[in-house]
Amino acid sequence: MSRYAGWENVSAPSQPMRERGYTLSELTSQASTQRQGRPIPGQPSPTVAEPTTAADIFPALKRLATKHGWENRYTYSAVGPDPGLHITLVREAVLMFYLLDEGEAPTPLQRGWVEALQQTGQVEAAIWYPADFDTIKRRLTRPHAGRERAPLHKRCL
Repeated sequence: MSRYAGWENVSAPSQPMRERGYTLSELTSQASTQRQGRPIPGQPSPTVAEPTTAADIFPALKRLATKHGWENRYTYSAVGPDPGLHITLVREAVLMFYLLDEGEAPTPLQRGWVEALQQTGQVEAAIWYPADFDTIKRRLTRPHAGRERAPLHKRCL
């Protein structure tokens, strides 16, 4: 590994520094900004595509849930009467939701499950899409009540 690791993708100026009027500190700051993926002042910002599929946001959702203490279970079914990504999260509450691709309609079975779970009053159930990611983030990062967990029954140990 080179002692300059991480600097491989930083573009060098096309002209010598003195001819372009840059100081060394300005170039170092610009290179650091490029490495961190932030836009460089005075240059157009790169366009970032909005996530359009459940697969686009799933890795970020999984990291967010784990970081904020949610026990989690994810299942995916590509075929059958209940296709899609099923997500169950548990912390101070139980969240169960389907994460569907934009434009994908929930099946009657999925709508039935969500309605049945909502009627219990014990489970937060929903059908979410990638466009709902800000709502998902707000819900998962909401501080929890901090209740202690009940001890496991001795048969479970």
